[in-house]
Amino acid sequence: MSEKLLSMVILDNNLSIYEYQNNTWEVMPIKGEHNYEHEHDISCLNTSILELNARMNQDDNLAQYKITILYTQPKASWLGNTLSILTEHYQCTRIQVLGYESIIDTVEDSNYTDISNPGWISQYVLPTVIAKSNSEQIKEQKQLLNDKLTSLQKALDDDKNSLYQEYDEQTNQLNIEKQKLLEQINELRTQITNANAPNLESLISYLPVIFKDFWNIVPPIELANIAGKINPPNIPSPYHSPSEQAVALQKRKFDSLDESTQKNIITFGVQLSQHYSLKPHRTFSRLFMDF
Repeated sequence: MSEKLLSMVILDNNLSIYEYQNNTWEVMPIKGEHNYEHEHDISCLNTSILELNARMNQDDNLAQYKITILYTQPKASWLGNTLSILTEHYQCTRIQVLGYESIIDTVEDSNYTDISNPGWISQYVLPTVIAKSNSEQIKEQKQLLNDKLTSLQKALDDDKNSLYQEYDEQTNQLNIEKQKLLEQINELRTQITNANAPNLESLISYLPVIFKDFWNIVPPIELANIAGKINPPNIPSPYHSPSEQAVALQKRKFDSLDESTQKNIITFGVQLSQHYSLKPHRTFSRLFMDF
């Protein structure tokens, strides 16, 4: 449904009212005249609008119309009365006010001398008003859309920045937790290694009988360092390798150890032999076959 439009043209000596019908402006008679001579009587505004409203027989008065008021500068003092009548008595809310002189300077036939002629006004002036109104409306809509787009873009940027910040915070927190877990894992590994490592006393007791000429190959201080001890064992020098009988006796003691302790001592010996030229006694050699 097209918008309902009315125009009221208040000139120095005349008053005319127009309705937009079927894409043309039709002049509405006032007291039987298309170009009513108001004789500078401001009361004609109320009687003219009252007659217009009665002719249109509108239940909601003129509220459904968008009204444009064109006025010449000498009649600027009439605007207050005109607006008061339209808004207070006829519930009009969509009203635009334009200076008549500024409009006629932009019309196609601006050289026309009788600028109060209703036919000329309806043909040249009022279409310019519609074009101007539509142009301003388009600008307003464009501005509203741009404002909305700017607002949406700002909200999007704020959300994006918030997500980036949240991501960075979560990443930092995860890195901190990861570092803590790595430290705990390393600590557990150290505890497991220490728990599995044979004590220095066991190494001193069994390595010299497991390997031939052990103390002449592995210095006591190096064994202590490898085993993670500060104080090296006190081994007499020169050192004499144990006899076969002593090796056999220690073998029986070794066999009485629990399997885990045996395995830890042999594992330590295997790792040690990778760095030193150690040869196991024949009595213990079968223990190294699994390695």
